[in-house]
Amino acid sequence: MRQVRILIIINSRTHRLQVAALALAALVVPGPVYPDVVHLKNGRQLEGVILEESEEGIVLDIGMGSTTIAASRVERVERSDSAENENTRKVWRTTYISANDLPEELRPIMKRYDRLKAMRESALRSAREMPIAIRKMEATRKQLAARQEAYRKASVRLAAMSVDDDVNSYNRAVEKNNGIVAKVNEDQSRITKLQKEVERMENSISDYSSESTLFEQEAVPVLAPYLAGRGDDVAQAWVSRTSEALASHGSDFSKLTVPIREINGGTIVQVQINGSDPVPFILDTGATAVTLSETLARQLRIPYDLKKGSEVRLANGTTAKAFPVLLDTVQVGDASANDVRALILQRSPGVGVQGLLGMTFLKRFEVQLDANSSKLVLKKLNVEK
Repeated sequence: MRQVRILIIINSRTHRLQVAALALAALVVPGPVYPDVVHLKNGRQLEGVILEESEEGIVLDIGMGSTTIAASRVERVERSDSAENENTRKVWRTTYISANDLPEELRPIMKRYDRLKAMRESALRSAREMPIAIRKMEATRKQLAARQEAYRKASVRLAAMSVDDDVNSYNRAVEKNNGIVAKVNEDQSRITKLQKEVERMENSISDYSSESTLFEQEAVPVLAPYLAGRGDDVAQAWVSRTSEALASHGSDFSKLTVPIREINGGTIVQVQINGSDPVPFILDTGATAVTLSETLARQLRIPYDLKKGSEVRLANGTTAKAFPVLLDTVQVGDASANDVRALILQRSPGVGVQGLLGMTFLKRFEVQLDANSSKLVLKKLNVEK
């Protein structure tokens, strides 16, 4: 089972890096860049530094490698002087940077940052697409329930028929039942697929949130000396760009603080369900889903299907019957999440509490628990990207 990581963030470090990166950028930018320009007969042009020129053609350095242009394709050539070509090479050297161009201590950070960028793209995409997948899953569940009820009624009618009375009618009834069963199987398969997709999206968001915090804590101290002038222009250019990007990524998240209480070894938070008044829940990172007591569900008039109940094992080792539902909103302080999968328990999960704040809510955030100040900090990925 995946667990929420409890992390500490040094809030001011990224801002300091951004200021230093802007200052350093002014130092590493070379003079004006005027590369050689090869004009082609088809109207296009190529820019770079001419390495060779002969009757057969031109060899042009384009920064990421070189290319050969046949003389028959060339209309004319604009040449830059040696100083301008050197500036062009400086720009390339500080633009097209690979891990091998960096000092040894920066190479693993570059690879880790590249991975972080990919995680960011995946997480932002997941944050946009996950609500759609959840709604599709709930719609399919309702469709499945309707088809299962249709199958039950059709089976009752079929049981009352006799093949000896009317073979054709009996065969049509059997065919209808088989058709319903096929649709039920399709719905169940679709729900399973959507569940896995939602879990993948939740993990994508959670992983990016945790890795971004860890990267800032572990990698940023290594970058700081380069912003202060360590290393050559290549290292400084890469660190400057990376630091600026990290600072801009800070807007990916919102941090919301929630008061908590510790009672009998449990962490109590006030939770609002579908806009209700706050009620006490236990913060439980070991619970796979948000759970509500049946009493609370009835008070809030949350509908659930008594035929869909299943036995679940609680943290204390006991079992209880639970019914799956989809909550419109779950809110803790100013932190909220829409379309949250939950379970309704036939009994309260603890004395004086109405539910468990489990992973179907917590996975939408990075959780930081500060028991000393009795605060819960929820770091949430902003969807508006």
